[in-house]
Amino acid sequence: MNDELNLAWKDIEQAVDIILNRIGNKKYDYVIGIANGGLIPATLIAKKLKLKTLSVGLSSYIDKNQTSNVTIWSNVNFVHSPPDHYGHCLIVDDISDSGKTFTHLKNYYLMNNEILSDTASLVVKPKTAFIPDYYALSIDSDVWVKFPWE
Repeated sequence: MNDELNLAWKDIEQAVDIILNRIGNKKYDYVIGIANGGLIPATLIAKKLKLKTLSVGLSSYIDKNQTSNVTIWSNVNFVHSPPDHYGHCLIVDDISDSGKTFTHLKNYYLMNNEILSDTASLVVKPKTAFIPDYYALSIDSDVWVKFPWE
């Protein structure tokens, strides 16, 4: 049994197109990529939506080992000093594995500052506690997903 799912660039491009089709005509003011894994899909989505990309660094993993908390190593400036106009953002990550990263960002940062947001990830795993508003691939097993930028 293979304990790793290797995605190719063509898989990423297809996933981005699926997410964009599901978004349809919905409008956003900006895209926030969750570093590191979410930066590339966020950039691809933002380019197609003709939007700016911001980033925030959060992780609940060290290598392939999940930790009990979420580590923040960078921030989006408005997370601590919100802009005058909040707008509506799309938060993008590569995967919703445990769901901790999305939950932490939405609940503890964006909701406290009343920033409207939707979420998107390329992949959703079966044990996740957070289902993004948009996703492309739902896998049935708990394999390690390897993206082409890793």
